[in-house]
Order: sequence, then structure tokens, then C-alpha cells
Amino acid sequence: MNLTESGVLDYLLYRGLISYSEALHEHTTIYKSFSRNRNFVVTSSEEKNYFIKQAASGSAEKIKTLRTEANFYWLVNNDEKFSALRPFICRYFDYHPAYSILIIEGIKGKIDLYDTIRHNGIIDLEAAALIGKALAALHSIKFSDVKNTKAETLFNKSVPWAFKMETDKMNKEAARTKATKQLFEIVSTHANYIDLINHARNAYVVSSLIHGDIKFPNLVLCNESEKQSIKIIDLEICDFGDPCWDVAGFFQSFLTWWIENTNTNNQALENNQPSINQFWKSYFSATKEAAENEKDLLLKSMQYTAIRMIQTTFEYSVTQKELQNNQIKMLQLSLNILKNAPQACEDLLGIK
Repeated sequence: MNLTESGVLDYLLYRGLISYSEALHEHTTIYKSFSRNRNFVVTSSEEKNYFIKQAASGSAEKIKTLRTEANFYWLVNNDEKFSALRPFICRYFDYHPAYSILIIEGIKGKIDLYDTIRHNGIIDLEAAALIGKALAALHSIKFSDVKNTKAETLFNKSVPWAFKMETDKMNKEAARTKATKQLFEIVSTHANYIDLINHARNAYVVSSLIHGDIKFPNLVLCNESEKQSIKIIDLEICDFGDPCWDVAGFFQSFLTWWIENTNTNNQALENNQPSINQFWKSYFSATKEAAENEKDLLLKSMQYTAIRMIQTTFEYSVTQKELQNNQIKMLQLSLNILKNAPQACEDLLGIK
């Protein structure tokens, strides 16, 4: 069964999530939200908001990732080991495995961090602090706490594919366009690039719950009771892994925005460095890690940022004939970061 706009209310009635009076009320609205899945947003007359996501039929990969996301939402809403995440994750309502349909809370008045920085040119200090706390809450759920439990079996504990340049998606067989071939040639022919990537991979440790794809569009700002809050969304590849991978996602999203939208204007970089500092201080403080670990975690996150930049460039390249100038800049910056992460922290993030 494939959901349609005309059938969404019938489905909500079938699952017992709205009443007939709500379904017929003039203020109940439905609209389709475009993405790679079949998504719908429903606002009912009683101010219930639902976000409905259905995996595209016939896609085993999308069905699998939606199941992972549904498992995650269920755990956060029902398992006390995951309760620290509840303020930062949408409420779970329902999942139908046969139809691959997930229903969670819809967010009213939301704006994601990418739209915020695109419109304002700067990340708000309060938002940066909230994001730091949200990621720390996610990473507070340790692998050791769920080891040998049913929750452990719901996750793959996989190393992100971007670390496996020589054997996975970055190999020559995966280079199906001229752009991906260019990318592979750049990574494989520049001195020490692959060695530096492999060195970073060797440091990867499966220790905490991670989002796996942290980027500005997946960090949503909203107002709850007239107070700013943050929700982390799109958890289709959440897993147990290295928390520095998520931190790197935040850093990489910022640096990619800087390259793509400011023509690498240093003023835009410097204007946002206080917010980047605020994010890091808020995050590290909330992790309750020993102070002597701060530098090591920051440098590791910076190295992972370089890997995330290669991954982002690859994702662009699969639909392009040639790499664009900004993507070549991203690869060059990635290599520079891998060569000297401490200097990159200071120059790019303003963190000494």
C-alpha cells in the first residue's frame, strides 16, 4: 500500500491516531513533504501534528533504514536507557512494518540550521549551545550500557563508508561518472592522502550512540512554550559508533557552507567562530569527559571533519559530469586538515 494525500486521514483513522470529527474538521490540513521517501505532514483541529514517512516501495535499502529509524524512536520514547534524548527527539507514535510507515510528532514553526545561516550569515550563540547539549545527550548513551541486550541487536555498529576509500564506494568500480572518477584520482594520487585517511580510520571507536549524518538541515530549531529548542531529525542511519563523527558533521556542515556561499570570505568565517566555540564548549562540558581529554577529542573530530568533506564531495559527484570549483576547494581543505589538524582547529574554528 502506497500512501497518498487523499488516503492519509483514512490511515490515521485506521491506526487510531485521530477521530472522525478531527478528520472532517476544516482546520485539519495535509500536505506532501518532498524527499527521497513518501512524506506527509498532518495538522489536526486539536493541534495534533504528525509527520508521516513511508519508505519508497521496492527499495530494500530505504525500507531497512526506515526500520532503523523507527527502532530508534521507539527506544527513545520507551526505554529509560535512552530517556536523556527525549527533549531533543520528536515523539514516536506508530510504525507499521508491513507498509513501512513511520509516524512521529510534526514540528510546528520549525527552521533548520542551514536556512538560519543562509538567511542570517551567522549561527546564533544560543542555538549553538543547544546543539552541543543535544549531541552530548545522544552520545551519553554508551554502547556498554546496551551490550548483550535486545537494543544492541537493532544496530549494525558499522564504520562509516567514507573511511573505506580503497575498498568501498570510493573504489574505481563506484566511480560511475566523470566527477566521481576525478574525485578518486585526486584522493588516490595526492601524496599521503589515503594514508592519512587510514590513520583516521584506525582511531575510530564504537563507544556511543551516534546520528551518523549530522548536518545543518538535520538540526531543527523550534519554539516550545516561547523557549528556543532543538530537535535532531532524519535518524535513518543512527548507530553505535564514534561520537567524534557527529561532531565532525557539525564542523563540516559549517565549513561546507563557508566554501559554497561566501567565496571563502574570512569575515564570514571569523563572525561564526564564537558560535563554533560555544557549540564545542557546550558539547564537551555536557559530555562530562575529563578535561585532559578535550584536546584529543577536538583533534580527532577535526580529522573526521576532513573525511566528512570527502564524503560530501562524493555525494555531490554522483550526479555531476565534473567536479565543481567549490568541491575541489573542499578536497584541498580536507587534505590540509588531515596534514595539520591543530592548525586547522585554530584557523578554521577559532579554537586553540
